Order: sequence, then structure tokens, then C-alpha cells
Amino acid sequence: MTLALEQLCQCLAAPLLKELKLYYNEVDDTSDTPFQLSKFDAIKDSEHGPFSGHFPLLTDAVLHGVPMVWSRFRFSACLTALELAYHPDVIRPSYTDLLRIFSGIPQLEELKIWESGPNGDPKDWDTTPLQLPQLRTLEFNHMDPMPTEMLVSRMNIPQLISLKLEFDDWECTSLLRALSVPQAP
Repeated sequence: MTLALEQLCQCLAAPLLKELKLYYNEVDDTSDTPFQLSKFDAIKDSEHGPFSGHFPLLTDAVLHGVPMVWSRFRFSACLTALELAYHPDVIRPSYTDLLRIFSGIPQLEELKIWESGPNGDPKDWDTTPLQLPQLRTLEFNHMDPMPTEMLVSRMNIPQLISLKLEFDDWECTSLLRALSVPQAP
């Protein structure tokens, strides 16, 4: 994956690309071996990540365990489906980065977050709401319910019609309460 990401970061654009699905399966949050971000210097040195952030027709993106410099990474405004999965804390975006990313993808309809999401202590996150006006499908898998609850409590998702929660053996009552708060359309 390291070589593939280096090559993608050297590409200047992908003007016809509609789907981007990148999987880095060597990430393991339970391992005693820390994730080595140094293996991904091409990503750190890239101004906007793969394709220089220029993929204007991109509608579907999946990033499984792939490190990005989230503070500089951007998606196409056409993006309708996004899946962030299996990111150890060290390579997760900050809440501030998510605010910026989501504000740039107003047409997002489907969001899946599996063992990913904002890094850091939820008490330190910005209180600015995540505006997701078109989001219809939301899925959380294998995440700690407390940060998930804090994330959900900051989401403005008035069009939500489909919700999937998979939390192993965690107590999720307060998360469900946060999800049941009525929102203005």
C-alpha cells in the first residue's frame, strides 16, 4: 500500500474518477506494535493526498486504515457515499478536520464509520455542529459508544432514514437518546 499511495499522491488529477476505494489491512488497533506513520512519508509530503485532491466526479470513497493528512485532504463536492474504517487513533482525523471535510461535501447521503472517527478526547472537540443536510444513511460499527455519542450529538442530520449500530457488548442507552433528539429539517 505504501508504494500505491506514493504513486497516487504523484498523480495530478483524476478528472473521470467516480469511485476511490483504498484498503490498508495491516492496521491493527489491538497490536502491541505501534502504527508506523513514517512508512507513509509520501502522504505527509503531499499537499492534498491522492490525485492532488482533484477528482471532481468522485461520488463514492472508501478509506480502510489508510493514513491521510486530514488537515489538507479534501473530497469532491459530488461525494455521496463515504466510508472511514479501521483507523487507529494516531491516523484518525480531528473533529476540526471532519468539520472542514463535511462542509465540503454537502451532497453526502451515506456515511459509514467503523473503528474510526475523530481522534482526541471528545471533551476537547469543537462544539460546532457537523452539518450533514442530505445524509440519509448512517452506520457505526465497533466503536466506543461514548465518543460516538459525542459525535452524534454534534451532527445535524435532518434527512436520516437509515441507521445501523454495531457495538459488541457496549452499553448504548445514552447514544440512543442522543440519536432520538428531534432535529429541524
